Order: sequence, then C-alpha cells, then structure tokens
Amino acid sequence: SIARWQKQPAMAGFLFGVFDLILTQNDAMARAMATINAPTDRVAPGINLKSMAGPLPQDDETVARARTTLGGRPVWIASSTHPGEEKSVLEAHRQLLERFPNLCLILVPRHPERGDEVAGLIASIGLTHGRRTRGDMPQEQVFLADTLGELGTWYALSEIVFLGGSLHPIGGHNPYEVA
Repeated sequence: SIARWQKQPAMAGFLFGVFDLILTQNDAMARAMATINAPTDRVAPGINLKSMAGPLPQDDETVARARTTLGGRPVWIASSTHPGEEKSVLEAHRQLLERFPNLCLILVPRHPERGDEVAGLIASIGLTHGRRTRGDMPQEQVFLADTLGELGTWYALSEIVFLGGSLHPIGGHNPYEVA
C-alpha cells in the first residue's frame, strides 16, 4: 500500500526507479506514486484490468438445483466477508427476517477455511443454516457457502449483494465480479 511505501521512501524510490513505465489503475494512484518517490515522468494512469475481466464462472446445474430448493424465496448475498463483518451482516439479516420471513442469506466468507468459526457465529445468533461443505443447498435462513471457486454460482441467485471488506478498515474487494 502507499502508506507502507511512504515509511520507506528510499527503498520505494530505488525500486520504482528501475522501471521505464509504471501504469496505475487510475489518476489518484498515479498522483499517489509521487508521494513514494516514484519517478513522475514514468508514471501514468492506465486502466483497471479487473474491469476488463469476464464474468465469474457459474455451475448452471448447481444454480438450477439451488433455485429449485429456494422455491422463489428472496435471496441476498454477503460475499468476501471478513471477521467482524459477519456478525453485522447476520444481525442485519435477523432484522430483515422480521419483515421478510422467507428471506435467505447466502454468506460467502473471504476465507472459506473459517467455515466452522462462521457456522458457530450463525448458530450463536440463533439462525438456522446449511453449509456447502456438507453438500447442503440454500434452504435455511442462512446458507454458508464455505467453498472456493463457486462465487459466480451464488451471484447468479440474487441481484442484491453486500461485498465484504467495507465495514472495517480492510480495503474493499473487486466490485466488477459482482456486476
């Protein structure tokens, strides 16, 4: 990050000085490079390559099975969540259930190996849940998608997504994946 490089300006200047051209994601990052001793005559704004990526892959068979299991229930997704964010998301979901009792939350932690921890949190809040690692489909109040490589499949089930990394000073994630 820029803040880290600012703590070591000599090293940053040396490192960035070896490049003939430094392309950044946007104008703001190009300006920020000057604050870490990058040679300004070799820094230019480029494009965000993430915006050019195609949609995430989805498993059409799993999407169809999940839709059948959901039976038309409304769904929202909280993806790429981090510790601390899940509790806020689950509290919001519990409040939403008062108004929309059939609502299903598909919760996709950023690090699926935290599945047991997140499942414990869901249970402690008093919500029912299923887990992808158990082979479940989304039929409970919360579906914990604690696997890798299936995010596109879950995004196909809802137009409402909360993208993690935004409630705490973690830094956001790629919103183009959601779109």
